[in-house]
Order: sequence, then structure tokens, then C-alpha cells
Amino acid sequence: MKTILCIVARTNSSRLPNKALLKVINDINLIELLILRLKTEFNKQQIVLATTNSVKDNKLTEIAQKYGIKYYRGSKNNVLDRLINACSSIKGCENIVRITGDNPLTDPVVLKRMIESHEVSNSDYTFTKSIPVGTRAEVLSIKFLKFLSENIINKNNTEYMTFYFQKKNGQKNNEFVLPFETIKSGDNLTVDTKQDLEFIRDIFAEINNKTFASLNEIIQTVNLKKIFKKKSQISNRFINLDDFNIRDSFYG
Repeated sequence: MKTILCIVARTNSSRLPNKALLKVINDINLIELLILRLKTEFNKQQIVLATTNSVKDNKLTEIAQKYGIKYYRGSKNNVLDRLINACSSIKGCENIVRITGDNPLTDPVVLKRMIESHEVSNSDYTFTKSIPVGTRAEVLSIKFLKFLSENIINKNNTEYMTFYFQKKNGQKNNEFVLPFETIKSGDNLTVDTKQDLEFIRDIFAEINNKTFASLNEIIQTVNLKKIFKKKSQISNRFINLDDFNIRDSFYG
């Protein structure tokens, strides 16, 4: 099976504008950090950036070109079809790894093991809860994604696709379990606010800006050095699960 890594990103973030382009380590921005980490274990033909048709996202496609990875541009709101079309643009793509652009500390070694588990078990959806929020990618079959595309009632509400993935529609789910140390403070590693970005910068300052640090090393550093995330004044998003509707259909 051919599995492609897809980075889903855009610059239009209301909480932290242009966060994908903000510097994390010296001159390396958030998206570049993610790409550099992925390229340590995957070749550039296996990575695609899925962004929007907005002129503002030209800078993201320029970054993709800089690092020699493919890119696909599509709808701002219909993230699901953007994922599907990004995969379809690559010959032989059967599975896709969904990596959100605000998770720069995604560990490529963990990803390799998740992909192997997904392919061996011939699953439709592989996920993990073993590692911190902000590093959890998901592996999906294109067949299952196309099923969702045909049955989701409002595809402009697919930014938070995990809520759709985890509905019981007959797909074969595979929970990948990997023993990992937890972050004792309970802080996550996603970048959604200014405080999140400062937290990531503080971590890298402690590991001498080691771009390719493993997730284990990052977690151990956070715990040992007692690095805490400052509280943000931005309230959490309200998610209404009734918005994630799907037609009465069964995957199989």
C-alpha cells in the first residue's frame, strides 16, 4: 500500500494569525520545523502540503517548493475533500496520514510505526492516545475518506474531522498503543495561541534548538526542567457534537 503524509495548514488562524509562519527556532518557522522533522524518516515524494486557494497561503506553497515537497490547493472550509484531492494528486495513494500544521512536534519514528500497524491490520482508521495531544497524527484509507465525503451533510464543517472519523459507521478502527511517558503538567504540545508558541520555544531553548529531538526527549525535558505553559486568556472553542452529522449510511 502507498501511504502519503499530508500536512493540513493555512495562514488564516483567528487565535494566532499566520502561526504557520511564526519562528520557532532561529529562522525556522512552525511549518518548516514540521517538514524538517518528517523528512528525517520519509522522502519528499511521500509528503504533501494541503492548503487553500487563498492568496495569503502562497507563502505556504513557497515553503513546500523550498523543501521539495508536493502541495495541493483547495477549499478553505472543506478540509475533507482537500485531503482526498491531495492524495489523489499522487499516483497510487491508498492511505493518507493526516497531520495538522499546528503540531510541529509530530514524531516521524512514531508515525512509521503507526503506518506499519495500519497497513498490516488493513484498517480504515488508525489513531493513538498514547502520546501527548499536539503530536497525534491519524492514518486513514482513501476509501473510507471518500465514503465520508459522500455522506457528511455539511462538508464545510470538516476542520475537526476526528469527530467524524470516530463515529461508528462500520469502518475498521485500529488504536495504536505505544508506551510513552506523559507530560506531568498536563500541558499539550499543539500550537494554537501565543502561549502555546512560547511553550514550544522554551522547550527548544532547553534542548539547544535540536530540531530533530525525539518525542521522548521532548517529554523528558519538559518534565525534568519543569517547563510550564502560561495560561492563555483565549477561551476554548465550543464544539457542538450535533454539528457533525452524517447521513444514515453504512461503510463496508
